[in-house]
Amino acid sequence: MNLLLQFCEQWKARQFALPGQCVLLAVSGGADSMVMADLFLKGGIPFAVAHCNFGLRGEASDLDERLVADWCRANAITFHRVQFETKGKSEEWKKGIQETARILRYE
Repeated sequence: MNLLLQFCEQWKARQFALPGQCVLLAVSGGADSMVMADLFLKGGIPFAVAHCNFGLRGEASDLDERLVADWCRANAITFHRVQFETKGKSEEWKKGIQETARILRYE
């Protein structure tokens, strides 16, 4: 059985959302989240994409954001993005980078 068929069967069986309900996917630009978005697209499940750019890897962070934005545009998917000054907030809040990123993402 192929991955798309397994995904669609599990999505339907587990009722993660109501039929036709739009799902918001957090897509980083990494292989796993891009495959997830592609499965939703090919599976015909309504969704939009959210991307958080924490600015922790310089140009690489911006390239990830551009990849996700371009993919969404090419596939007519609504794209939401937010950029954070994670290092500055980490210093201001006197917390570690990962903890700061998690707090920002959850907010």
